Amino acid sequence: MSHESGKTPMKTPHTGYELREHTADIALYVWADQPETLFVTAARGFYAAIGDLAPGGEAEPLEIALTAPDRADLLGDFLAELLFIFETRHAQVTDIDIISLGQSELHARCQLRPVNMKASEFDLELKAVTRHNLAITAENHPYEATIILDI
Repeated sequence: MSHESGKTPMKTPHTGYELREHTADIALYVWADQPETLFVTAARGFYAAIGDLAPGGEAEPLEIALTAPDRADLLGDFLAELLFIFETRHAQVTDIDIISLGQSELHARCQLRPVNMKASEFDLELKAVTRHNLAITAENHPYEATIILDI
């Protein structure tokens, strides 16, 4: 199944994601023509796995800065940060602008938008972003990654 922002299908030649069944979890397969776009698209797919999230108030600026051993771990940490923010603040990170992305560091400016939990329609309860077989490849261009989400 393919999604963007909840239920709308998203698939272009250069950027997209699919949510795929994976044993007792769900796999988020992402592709993009640039590494920065891969991260932004992964965030869209991540939120689509949760469900159709209704806005709940005014957005506020947010900066995310992360370091990790490599870019694949950075992607996993980025999605884990989104999950932590969703669980603790009932908010969604939107309007993601990747300021810098290296092999082991990420800096992004975003908007933190509260989620109306009562008006939202939830598909899955995500428990964690796993590192099982997490890798970013660019062999045939575009960049590709599969992230296993624990449900």
